[in-house]
Amino acid sequence: MKRTGILLCAALALADSAPAAPYSVFYRLAGQTNSEIVGFSRQGQLTLTNAQPSGNFSIEWAFDLAHFATGLHEVVAYGPITGAEMTVEAPLATTARPAWTNAGLVPGGVFVMGNHYTNISIANPVHDVRTRAFYADQREVTWALWSNVRSWALTNGYADLNTGSAVAAAHPVQNVTWYDCAKWCNARSEKEGLVPAYCSNGAFAGVYRTGTPDLSNECVRWGANGYRLPTEAEWEKAARGGLVGHWYPWPSLGGNWSDHIGATSANYRASGDPFDTPGDSFDVDTTPAGYYNGSQMISNVVGGSDMANGYGLYDTAGNVQEWCWDWYDGGYYSTYASNAWPDDVTGPPTGSTRVIRGGPWSTQAQGLQTSRRLNDHPSNSATYTGFRCVRGL
Repeated sequence: MKRTGILLCAALALADSAPAAPYSVFYRLAGQTNSEIVGFSRQGQLTLTNAQPSGNFSIEWAFDLAHFATGLHEVVAYGPITGAEMTVEAPLATTARPAWTNAGLVPGGVFVMGNHYTNISIANPVHDVRTRAFYADQREVTWALWSNVRSWALTNGYADLNTGSAVAAAHPVQNVTWYDCAKWCNARSEKEGLVPAYCSNGAFAGVYRTGTPDLSNECVRWGANGYRLPTEAEWEKAARGGLVGHWYPWPSLGGNWSDHIGATSANYRASGDPFDTPGDSFDVDTTPAGYYNGSQMISNVVGGSDMANGYGLYDTAGNVQEWCWDWYDGGYYSTYASNAWPDDVTGPPTGSTRVIRGGPWSTQAQGLQTSRRLNDHPSNSATYTGFRCVRGL
C-alpha cells in the first residue's frame, strides 16, 4: 500500500496532548498508488484524487515529518474509496483527544525485558526493547464493562461475541477467547467513536467484527487511536511499572521470589482473600478488579499496601492472566541481539498459540513473576483468563 500526499497545515495547539502552540501538523494518505491529497479546508475536509474504486484509504497525522518513519503517527480517519475524487472528514489539529478515564500512562522509551534471576530459556536472554508511549487500562476489563460494550456490539455488526462470565459485575471477565477480546476491542473503539485497530485482512479492508481469522501483524492499524490488546513487550513494560530487574510489579529486587510476595500482595492460589474456599488448597475464583488497593481483606483482616504499580495499574500479577496480541514462540527472545531489537516489536509473524501474561488466581505465588510467559490457542477460554486494553496517545 503506497503512502503519499503529505500535506502540511499550520495550526494553534489547543489539545493538551499536542505540542505547544504554534506548531505544524502533517496529514498523510495511505491508499492505492497515485492517490493524493490535493486539498484541505478549515473544517478538516481533505480532498483526494486518482483513487481506485473499491479500495480503502487511511488518513494519518503526525506533528513531525520524522514521526511517520518512526511509528509515532496516528490513524485519524479511514473508510472505503467511493469515487475517483472524494472528500473525507479528518480531525483538526486543535481537536481535543477523547478522554480515557481509569487509564495509566506508560511512557515511551527503552525498558529491560526478560527474567533476571533464573535461566528459563523462554524468558531469556534479557534484552532492551523500545516502545512508543501508550495508555493501559488501570484494571482488567470487568464483566460489567464487557457486557455493556457487548450489548452495543451485538446490534452493530458483531454477531458472535461470547457472553463471558464472572463472579460478579466488578470482577474481571472470564471465559473469553483471544478472538473475542480482539473483536471486543474494536467494538469498544467504534462505540466511543474511535478508529478500530483490527482489520479483516492485511490490506486494511474492513473492520474485524466476526469470525476467527488468524490475524497477522499487517492486519493492525498500529497508529489507530482505538483500543487493542497489548503486544507482549507492551504488556511487560506496563506490568513492570518502571522497575528494572524485579521479580514482581512492586519493589522486589534480589533474593528469592518468595522473599517478596505475601497474601496481601495479589490474588493467587489460597492467598486468603474472601473469595477463597476455606480449607481448600485452591482459590475459588477472582477478586474484584483492583481489589488490592490498600483496603483488601485477607484472612478477615482489612489492610495492606496499595498494590498499584508505578504506572497506576492493578492486577498485573494475579487475578486473571491476560491475553496479548503476539503469536507465541518459546525461542523468540533469541531472535535478535540483546541490544538490537526493533522498536515497537509486535512478535513473530505466525504461530499456533497466542501469548498470555500475568499469572492467574489458580497458580501459586511463584507463577506471578512479571517475566513469566504463557500461551494458549486463541479459540480457547478459561475461568482464569481475561485481558486489559491499551491505546495510543
